[in-house]
Amino acid sequence: MFHNKARFARIRNEAGSVIITFAISIAALFCFAVVAIDGAILMTTKNQLQCAADAAVLAGASAYNLGDDEVRRRAAYYAENNFATQDTLRACIIDPDVDVVINRDVNDPWVQVTTHRTQATGDPLRTYFLKILDVAAGAAPSRPNRVDVSARAKANLVDECGARCIKPWAIPDRWEEHSVPPNTTFDPADGDFYDPLATGYKAPGDVGLRVTLKQGQPNGTGVPGQYYPVDLPPINKGTPLTGADNYRDWIATCCPFLITPGDTLQLEPGMKQGPTIQGVRDLIALDQNAYWDGTKVVSDQGQSARIVLVPFYDPNYAPESGRNNVIVSKIGAFFIEDMGQGSDVIGRFIQVTAPGTPCANNTGGSLIQGLHLIE
Repeated sequence: MFHNKARFARIRNEAGSVIITFAISIAALFCFAVVAIDGAILMTTKNQLQCAADAAVLAGASAYNLGDDEVRRRAAYYAENNFATQDTLRACIIDPDVDVVINRDVNDPWVQVTTHRTQATGDPLRTYFLKILDVAAGAAPSRPNRVDVSARAKANLVDECGARCIKPWAIPDRWEEHSVPPNTTFDPADGDFYDPLATGYKAPGDVGLRVTLKQGQPNGTGVPGQYYPVDLPPINKGTPLTGADNYRDWIATCCPFLITPGDTLQLEPGMKQGPTIQGVRDLIALDQNAYWDGTKVVSDQGQSARIVLVPFYDPNYAPESGRNNVIVSKIGAFFIEDMGQGSDVIGRFIQVTAPGTPCANNTGGSLIQGLHLIE
């Protein structure tokens, strides 16, 4: 009887079970640490690398028409100015000859950039608890506390046909003048010919050309009372807003309405000398020291606030006097250089990259181009 009691006592004895429970708990805690600490580092670094890749690929794609060397230079520069965790927060250094891929297929143009924290590129991400996974699996701790993380982005540069933030002017696109004597009025009966691609303003051939964006003299326009101001939004997209306040503000700031080829714009008759002078002065003051150096706009800003978008209208549908309409044929970019006599507004024709709406099927002919992330 005594022996049976002793045997049962030994069976019921729980001494040492705490050690087993503690060991299991420690292993579980370390597994949670792997997820909570190393997992958070991995996710953070991945997001940082993606931001760097996005910035680099957009910068590279902006130079797509300037040659492969410039694409690679811009991409590498912008990647380097973004940071991602390695062992500490470090600049994202890429090899422009390896990490930047340029596709020159005219039917599918794109630029791709890869940013990295990998063993192969010599900048792997440091982690802290990965070796514990080996221990938890019952193996010797052989796994290095280094992991590979990378991100990739692809972008293209496409023709933009629609844009916001245009200025409240609409100028006639250029045509072939066959009238004898030449005049300022488009007249197909005299053999005058217009095509937005063949005869109109186009880049790069017309870059740097001085163009009057808003007439300030009664004898400067071919239609009495029309000096190129327009009301916005387009008639086909809403009720145009009239008046000097909107007109002046939209010169100096941003008009929010999307303008695309085919839109119908209502003309705002009258010279509007005072509001024009006030709005243009405010606009120029945003980048007072910018200038045209003969080939490009020189500015302390990334893109000068004096670079503006202005719609061209189709001269086949030339307006008459009064509050009439014009049809947008395309949108162009200009550097507001100065004011001429009266309230003339003079701009230099340029080509820029600006956000907008891509042309259908990227068919070309646009005077502005836009960057788009496609992956």
